[in-house]
Amino acid sequence: MDVQLPTYRKVLFAAWLLVFGGAMTVVIASLGWSGVGVLLASLTVTALWLGAFISVLIGRNKRRNAQVAATHPGWAVTSAVTTPAQAELLRAARGRARREAAVTLAYGPGGIELWARHRNGSLVPVLQMPWADVADVRALPGMPFGRDARTTGLRITLADGSHQDMRAIATSGLRKVADRAGTSAVAVLAADIEAHRPPARTRH
Repeated sequence: MDVQLPTYRKVLFAAWLLVFGGAMTVVIASLGWSGVGVLLASLTVTALWLGAFISVLIGRNKRRNAQVAATHPGWAVTSAVTTPAQAELLRAARGRARREAAVTLAYGPGGIELWARHRNGSLVPVLQMPWADVADVRALPGMPFGRDARTTGLRITLADGSHQDMRAIATSGLRKVADRAGTSAVAVLAADIEAHRPPARTRH
């Protein structure tokens, strides 16, 4: 399932889910239900609401990715979540501050780009890195995210030695390749990104 939430949204979502489940329990109990019936009905309603919420997120990611793909023929796109490394870039691009945000990662003949939704609804570039500025792309095991969690992130090392780290979701096709190879899906994604780098020109 290609859904990733920024950490702050996960906290808000968990809190809202608890409040929603509690409210449904009260409402259903007020209708005269009791015991196991109240619990089962509350769980059912909450599960339906959770499914609808996830469907909205999937649709939002797919629409953003499709819009970026439409303006980048020949490029590959997937979903990602930024880290604090891109916080200032997000502020400048989106018109508001965010430590993390869901974005579209695009890569192709021209380089690597991150695109996000502006507060006015338009798509804006957060980061554009031509291949000449990209030294290396690889998986980053143990990348911190949130307060205490860690995950395998994607690290883009630039020619000046700086890094752009993020959480990236490999497409279903790349995940299948990773499963067959017994390796990380992010490692396969990093290899796919590098495979889009145009070959270096040789001088004669």
